[in-house]
Amino acid sequence: MLKDYRIEVAAGSTIASGSSPRVAISRALQEQYANPIKVPGRRLEARLPAEGRGAPGNQVYPGKMNSETIKACVAGYWRYRRQHNLVAFEMSPSLEWAGSTQADILSVTKERYLVETEVKVSLSDLRRDGNKHNHQHYKREDGYLPVAYFYFAVPKNIANQACMICGNLYPYAGILGSDGSDEYGVESYREPKRLNASRLTIKLIVQMVKAQSATICRLSLKVEEQKRIIGNLSK
Repeated sequence: MLKDYRIEVAAGSTIASGSSPRVAISRALQEQYANPIKVPGRRLEARLPAEGRGAPGNQVYPGKMNSETIKACVAGYWRYRRQHNLVAFEMSPSLEWAGSTQADILSVTKERYLVETEVKVSLSDLRRDGNKHNHQHYKREDGYLPVAYFYFAVPKNIANQACMICGNLYPYAGILGSDGSDEYGVESYREPKRLNASRLTIKLIVQMVKAQSATICRLSLKVEEQKRIIGNLSK
């Protein structure tokens, strides 16, 4: 059954129909893409109004979150809501083919700045991340790594505490909170400090694309393997 929802878009408010708030939001966002003249120079985004997000029937109650769930939600947030041109998984923040540290998510803004996001599901895990060598470069702002902005992504129920920890241990880090539903369940709780990094060269971006294409191939094989396993179990 379709229902009408009032959706906040960049140009103002609109009415979109859908079987759920998530479907209505998707349709409202598609309308912005189809009519970009309505919102010149502004980031395309759509969401339920504040009073609607907590209303009965509009609340999303996800299952237990893990790091992979948050990673998928945050990747969608960077690509679709923030319109980053490239999103990559499990790459070294140095953009080398292999590195001692692998970033959970790397993304590239329209201005060709590199954003690193690390997913943490507990506060103890967040504190331990300071042992990684990349944080020493970020604290010194020596420009050794090409990362311009650094974020931690955590479950929303610990996001405020994570902000306090970052104030003490990672003053340059931003915080994203996820409810584990999708990209629309991700919110920014703390903005990062701009690090000493230049725009990425086209050569580095091409290098990222090559590395990520290999990741996509590996993931496609895993998906097919899981399909076969599920198919065999259902027989």
